[in-house]
Amino acid sequence: MKDSVVAIGMTSIAMVVAALTVALVGRAGRAVAMIAGVVVALLMVAEYSLASGGALRDWTPRPPPLLVAAAVPILLALVTALSRVGGRIAASTSFAAIIGIQAFRLPLELVMHQAAISGLMPVQMSYSGRNFDILTGILAIPVALVSMRSRPSRAVIIAWNVVGTLLLVNILTIAVASTPIFAAFGPDHLNTWVADAPYIFLPTVLVPAAVFGHALTWRKLSMETGRGLTPDRQAARYRPGGV
Repeated sequence: MKDSVVAIGMTSIAMVVAALTVALVGRAGRAVAMIAGVVVALLMVAEYSLASGGALRDWTPRPPPLLVAAAVPILLALVTALSRVGGRIAASTSFAAIIGIQAFRLPLELVMHQAAISGLMPVQMSYSGRNFDILTGILAIPVALVSMRSRPSRAVIIAWNVVGTLLLVNILTIAVASTPIFAAFGPDHLNTWVADAPYIFLPTVLVPAAVFGHALTWRKLSMETGRGLTPDRQAARYRPGGV
């Protein structure tokens, strides 16, 4: 029963976050939104199918299939955020929207805590252990609200993004260190649960969404440094033929 709660929670959050991420990418244009929707859908179906078939449970190859499956969407998120398309998204989207989406990390951490309680996930990956990423989700709400002002506090946004980025790196490090490759927390605390469906959505949908959000925030901050441009003029620079 507890595993069902975790499975339903993980799937629901992943679906919502995937839809919100596609909507965010859609700020770069309708065609980009359609492509993003197709890519995200195909990735989710492929990753779910691989996990359901047990293809990601083999830890003997180097690198293991799970790490490859997780690396692909994370790299795709980074490449998109740093590309010209990412520039258009950052220029035409408010900090409030970019940061507000990251509030999903609050309910996600609650679901992960339940997974730890049920014995599905090793405790070090929850806030009862060494994962404090729940703070990023909690703080995203007031920071997004503050950012809705006409002149949002740059210092507040930078502080949130630094904390969130560091906490994301922390849990990613813990997650990788907990795999059978390293078993840093002992053989009784291995991170193998994400190789199964629907938990595969954690490293292949939710982590990339978090990476994308932070990268996009850094991108928007760097774009606005010393330019004094309005959002419309910033967006114009990243449109085909923009100045």
